[in-house]
Amino acid sequence: MQFNSFVFILMFLPITVLAYFLANKWKPVLGKLVLAVASVVFYVYSDWTLFTVLGISLVVNLAFAWALQRLRPRGCFLLIVPVLINVGLLLYFKYTNFFIGLLNDVSGRDWLDFQNIFLPVGISFFTFQSISYIIDLYKRRIDPADQWIDYLFYLSFFPQLVA
Repeated sequence: MQFNSFVFILMFLPITVLAYFLANKWKPVLGKLVLAVASVVFYVYSDWTLFTVLGISLVVNLAFAWALQRLRPRGCFLLIVPVLINVGLLLYFKYTNFFIGLLNDVSGRDWLDFQNIFLPVGISFFTFQSISYIIDLYKRRIDPADQWIDYLFYLSFFPQLVA
């Protein structure tokens, strides 16, 4: 879904705004949940199978964030592993097609038979948000999210508003 599409302007945005204000009036945490869920729907609108990629990324990063805030490690293992996972995820989805295509073009042969990997919408955004959250949490620049809704909102809300 693109911001200038009729689906976004005439359906998604009005429904999201209405749902947010109704939920927020009843309970503020529900308003945040509506925006977080709407952001996830926005990301996976083009292909619902991408929910798996986003979901696994969010759960893995949440587990490491939880470990960082509970264990307060002296080493940087709990920092390096999620950063490597996120960078690996980004490299796989953004650059695998490029490098295999480059190898095949340079060699003049089809050394590797590959199918185009579908690039998830916003993968760079939520990957870099995850990395920045983990690093800031490790360096104690931010307070850990008290609830998983705050964490989900931080990572998925697009466009990101920083207060």
